Amino acid sequence: MSTTPHRAVVVGVDGSPTAALAVAWAAEAAHAHDATLRLVAAYRDRLVAEPRAEAVDLLDAAVAQARCLFPDLVIETMDVPGSPANVLLSESEDALALVVGSRRLGPLHRIFTTSVGRTLAVTAACPVVVVRESPSRSIADIRVVVGVAGPESSGELQLAVAEAARYGAGLTAVHVLTATSRDAATLGADSRNGELLEGHAMLRAMLRPLRTAYPDVDVRRYVVDGSVADRLVAMSENARLLVLGGGSSGSASVLGPISRDVLRHSHCPVAVVHAARLDAERPAPTSGNAEIKVLT
Repeated sequence: MSTTPHRAVVVGVDGSPTAALAVAWAAEAAHAHDATLRLVAAYRDRLVAEPRAEAVDLLDAAVAQARCLFPDLVIETMDVPGSPANVLLSESEDALALVVGSRRLGPLHRIFTTSVGRTLAVTAACPVVVVRESPSRSIADIRVVVGVAGPESSGELQLAVAEAARYGAGLTAVHVLTATSRDAATLGADSRNGELLEGHAMLRAMLRPLRTAYPDVDVRRYVVDGSVADRLVAMSENARLLVLGGGSSGSASVLGPISRDVLRHSHCPVAVVHAARLDAERPAPTSGNAEIKVLT
C-alpha cells in the first residue's frame, strides 16, 4: 500500500467477531498510512427500516472501537443498501486497501464472509486483506510472509516489504516447488538441485532491489517442497501478515484452490494482491441512497 492523500482504508462491518478484528487491522493501517478509515455496512433490504437501523448501530460500535485504538483517526461511515460484494467493490476504486472478516458470524444476514473476500480478492481495484485471526504478538521474531510464484509476483513482494518495514518486522519470501517441479526432481538429485538453485536464483534477483530500498528489513528466502497451501498456512502461525497473488483476469475463478485453502486456514491476516484488468467491468458508483458521515 502506498500512501496517497485523501485515500481510505475501507473495512466491511457486520458485527461479527472477525469483522471486529478487521476493524482493528484497518484502523492500525489507516493510522500508519495517514489515511482515512472508511467503515462500510451493507444491508440487502431497501424497503424496510430495521436493517438500516441495525447497520447504523453496528457502525456506531465500530467507530467507538476504532476511536479507542486511535483517537485522532479521521473516520467515515457508510450504510449502503445492496450486495456487500458490489458495495465494497465500488469502494475499492479509490481505496488503499479493502479489509473484511472471514467468518459467517455477523447478524446482518452474515453477509461479509470468506466467499465475499474471495470474490473481492480477484475483482477489487486495490489489495484485499481477509482477517480470520489476530496475528500473534507473543513471538519475538514475527514476520511478514509472502508467497512468490515467479517473476509475476513483484506486486506481492512490493506490498510485503513495505508492510514489513511498517511493522518493524522481517520479510520471509517463500517459493514452493510445483508438482511438476517435484516430479522432475524424482529423476535424480541433480535435477532436484537444479530446481532448488533456479528457485533461489529467482528469489535472489527479485529481492535484490528490495534489500536496497529497505535496508533495515531483515529479508530471508526459502525454496521448499510440499503442498503450497500447507507450507504457507504453517508459516502463517508466526506471521503478522501473509501476502499472496490473486491472478489477473478479474474472474473469481482465478483464485484457485491454493489461495482458497490459505484464506480458510491462515493463522494471520491474508493480503491478496492482483493485477486488475484495465478493461474489467466495475460497478457503478455507490448509490445515492448511501448515508455517508465523516467523523473527525
